[in-house]
Amino acid sequence: MADLIGHMPRARMAAHLSAVVGQDAVSEAVETLSAMIGARGHLVATHNRLADVRDQIGLQEMGMGSTDMKPSALARAHDDNIISLIDNIA
Repeated sequence: MADLIGHMPRARMAAHLSAVVGQDAVSEAVETLSAMIGARGHLVATHNRLADVRDQIGLQEMGMGSTDMKPSALARAHDDNIISLIDNIA
């Protein structure tokens, strides 16, 4: 969504159109991104509350997922991908 928001003004400029052209679409995309960020926050909060419940009832912590990489390693890989993406756009 962030990529789309970034591309829309560039496409408008490349087409030599006024800044008002497509502004409603940009605004809607920004609202969508905001909603997605809010939803992610709620998901994280749910995860944390479930961790509290887990601790309250005495269950062990366990990790699940589609990869065996630790979160910090995943974050570094994600950061590298973002940097590469930005370099390719520039």
